[in-house]
Amino acid sequence: MSLPFIHLHPDPAAKLYHQDPGCPTLSTPATDDQRISRDDAEAAGLTPCAACRPMVLVRVGTRRVAFHSDHACADLQSRETKCIGYEARPRAEAAAALKLKPCARCVPPVTYAVRGGRQEVTREQVEIAAARSIPAHGTTLGQPVWYALAGSGLHWVVTLLEDATGKRPATATTARLALAELGFPVMCWAWNRDFLERGHPWNTAT
Repeated sequence: MSLPFIHLHPDPAAKLYHQDPGCPTLSTPATDDQRISRDDAEAAGLTPCAACRPMVLVRVGTRRVAFHSDHACADLQSRETKCIGYEARPRAEAAAALKLKPCARCVPPVTYAVRGGRQEVTREQVEIAAARSIPAHGTTLGQPVWYALAGSGLHWVVTLLEDATGKRPATATTARLALAELGFPVMCWAWNRDFLERGHPWNTAT
């Protein structure tokens, strides 16, 4: 048995891929034979559809208490052979109609400080934002100093969170701590020994 993809259906004409087979922007309903991995979709130059509902994995049958938003969740992998299987469902349906709770072992959302309050962000939102963005490269590295590795590229921590939620983090420190909590490797562009030993003076405050 293999876990179903949460991100499913390619739409080459629109240069998109859809995680929600019932997305209203799809010209025809998506079918299972259109499944594709996210890596293959992005390799084909497709980007994630912004209109899709967030999808989660739900255990097939009645003996279920939680839904999984993290495809690599340890519980999801260890219990896969002990049930009929898992299916992708819209997160809102899993929570409201099926009355399931978020899995405690999946990577939970985090909040970060923004002007006038706090903003919640999920790992999936960051991954989607990274897939749509141009990673840092030779002409941009070293301008901002804190980067997160998301997907196959490095992204400035502040811009990455802003692209994911539409809300700009209050500081680079706020951004890098939130991304680290979501499990993304975070690194500083250090170009001399002092930076390697002490970190950037503007961004190392906790």
